[in-house]
Amino acid sequence: MEQCYLKWDEDECIQSVPGKFRMDACCCAVGAAWGSDCEECPKPGTKEYEALCPRDINECKVFPGMCMNGKCRNTIGSFKCRCNSGFALDMEERNCTDIDECRISPDLCGSGTCVNTPGSFECECFDGYESGFMMMKNCM
Repeated sequence: MEQCYLKWDEDECIQSVPGKFRMDACCCAVGAAWGSDCEECPKPGTKEYEALCPRDINECKVFPGMCMNGKCRNTIGSFKCRCNSGFALDMEERNCTDIDECRISPDLCGSGTCVNTPGSFECECFDGYESGFMMMKNCM
């Protein structure tokens, strides 16, 4: 059981996955490199990959930390993340990151200051204004 890495760049292992894994569990799923020697995983479609990875691995079970702030769905040879409301897939499509609604729409709160929160936002209203009713958060 060794460390699994999501990225490999010319003998450098980057972004380790929490925990220790067998080589097949790492390289046949999400890993780009494996082990204390930072060994590059075989590329899909090569003889080495086929010998190491004869079956599908359920990445959602093997790597429970995948798809944080979302739901992981196993697919043949891979997996997909479905993000919770207020979150979007990261560049690698392996985790869901918070959408900063305040940065996207700076005037979201009207007469107030927008404060980003995980998966949502809140409005801090200026003096004399209050938050709208029900689902409306803007300050009126």
